[in-house]
Amino acid sequence: MGIREGEVATIVCSAADTARGFVKSLRRHRLAAAVGVSRDTAETARLPESLEEARLALEFATASQPVMLFTDIDLTDLLIRRADATALRLIPESARDLPHDLSRTVRAFADCSLNVKQTARRLGVHSNTIYFRLNRVKALTGIDPRTFSGASLLLTALRLLETHGSGAHAPPGRAGTLAGALLSSIVCATPRTPPRTAPTLVARSLLLPAQPRAPSR
Repeated sequence: MGIREGEVATIVCSAADTARGFVKSLRRHRLAAAVGVSRDTAETARLPESLEEARLALEFATASQPVMLFTDIDLTDLLIRRADATALRLIPESARDLPHDLSRTVRAFADCSLNVKQTARRLGVHSNTIYFRLNRVKALTGIDPRTFSGASLLLTALRLLETHGSGAHAPPGRAGTLAGALLSSIVCATPRTPPRTAPTLVARSLLLPAQPRAPSR
């Protein structure tokens, strides 16, 4: 076990399905830390890769779900969050100034699988209003939201703007990790609030459910 700059790290062993089992165990407890969990690995040489996965998973941990498994990360969310300055410059300028009612309609339209009637019901408006707004979006941006490619482009642009603002990079998250492995695993966690006693408490809550059983004689 190691503790450095508020980060707690340890090794966890299990016979099989370490990551899922450990996440399930952790979620039974109320933790004062955000935790990331990597995929399982049977090779100790790949533990650095597991550590990288766990640190990435931690970035997606939230107050409602403080324990996040790497394989549960949504790929689109990952690409949006990791977008660089070049990607942000590709956002159509017309999409940056899209009125709120139109951007809301585009999001709802995508969530409703491009179905106008379902979108109208969700937003509580008439279907003709949805048609009008979609036509307005096309007129303002030159992108047709009624096509899959157009809706995907607009939705991606809106999510990039929501995540990164008008072009600034999002600040990097604070590192704190957990890596699961079949033979062994690295466990790290960073407290959401940094009281001096938090690392010790976190270490206890993480290590108790994960101590390997003594071999049978």
